[in-house]
Amino acid sequence: MAYRKVGVDLGLCGPHHISVSDEAGQLVRPPLAVGTSAKDFDRIYEHALADATEGTQLKIIFEPTALVWLPFAIYSRAKGHLLYRVKTQQLHDLREFYQRYRKTDRLDSKAGAKMPDETLEELYWPHRDYWALDRATQQHEKLTEHLQREKARLESLIEGIMPGATKAFGQPFCQPARIIYEHLANPFAIQQLGRDGLEHFINQRCREQITAKKLEAMWRCAQNACELYQHGHDVVDFEQFGREIKRYYQHLVAIETLLAEVDDEVQLYYQRVHPSKNIETIYGIGKHLGPVFVAVIKDPNRFRHASQIKSFIGMIPKLDESSGSDKKGLPITKAGPPRARRAGYLAAEVARRWDPQLAKIYYDAMVFKGHNHVKAVCLLINHLYVRALRVLKEDRPYVLRDLQGQPISPAAARQFIQEHLTVPEDIRRQRRNKKRIHDKLRRRRKNRKPPWCE
Repeated sequence: MAYRKVGVDLGLCGPHHISVSDEAGQLVRPPLAVGTSAKDFDRIYEHALADATEGTQLKIIFEPTALVWLPFAIYSRAKGHLLYRVKTQQLHDLREFYQRYRKTDRLDSKAGAKMPDETLEELYWPHRDYWALDRATQQHEKLTEHLQREKARLESLIEGIMPGATKAFGQPFCQPARIIYEHLANPFAIQQLGRDGLEHFINQRCREQITAKKLEAMWRCAQNACELYQHGHDVVDFEQFGREIKRYYQHLVAIETLLAEVDDEVQLYYQRVHPSKNIETIYGIGKHLGPVFVAVIKDPNRFRHASQIKSFIGMIPKLDESSGSDKKGLPITKAGPPRARRAGYLAAEVARRWDPQLAKIYYDAMVFKGHNHVKAVCLLINHLYVRALRVLKEDRPYVLRDLQGQPISPAAARQFIQEHLTVPEDIRRQRRNKKRIHDKLRRRRKNRKPPWCE
């Protein structure tokens, strides 16, 4: 069957630019610019198929731009055309080949139309529940990162206005600390209340009575801040400072509320696509990381081999072979979603302490291969995803096994790892300081004078 390639450069605010080529990559139609509507999309298909033989099929190639690609892809799929998403870096490299010192929308669409067939992968359409889980877990991760930034900002402000306050609270965001952030983020207001007034103020708004030790620590911090700032009223408006901290705290509470809503949504779709939750039987993948692993893998049957999931998450090294030589030690491709690697790393940190087979891989990497801790943990990410893929495909619980492949209880596995697969502290220290030692030796060699100068 004959086909034509349609390179589409999707515009976020402007028009979409279209280039059409034949099977050999030769441009056969003039460029076209259209908007975002069903009528404009139909113009693309008519323009691309003009003068084509009957039965010619369109291969539509586009780079994912925000979510602008979604309505275009769904409408094109309904029309029966083949859809391909290309990676941004691949398209960038081909565009640079054609025009080294120029970047235009028309050139982007031309590069898409000339992409070689071996680099194209047909667009994968997951089930709507997988898609919803994927979007929800992404939003959950972004809100979590935002929440951590806001907490760090708030702690910094509080330490600036009342040094030592976050340590006095015990936990920076315990209930008494939150009351101070919202109502009394001003040391002079606390001093005006007095020690007994502060205790009464907090106990009125706190579910549990504040302990005498914590109250005394908070009172000392306020008194210390008043001594430090007693001559600073001409520079700092402390009432305005308190209102600023209150607004930041209210923003933090709003993020926490949204995060709770998103977490409920994540659990809802997680229950729909994986009701057995067998993936949580893999040590390191609990109720928080389980939805992320399922959202990354989606339908497990789309991966036929274990090598495909490794390539998808980008935890395989780059390949460089020429004339019988094969370079080693190349960096990983990082071709997949970053959150897949983050979730894998967090899970691997726990799994190596419970799973003897993973602990053996980690131990060999640290002791015999000279890897540092991070590199050794990264070796486990592929093994975890292969295990997760098998559990999802067979929908059965994961079974811990010893080094001979026999089932083993968690307690026995933990004890075996502690006795036989624990990295000695001197080796861990050596691996941790390896770069520092090499840098020190390099500086020493650089500063060493030659014999004839001594």
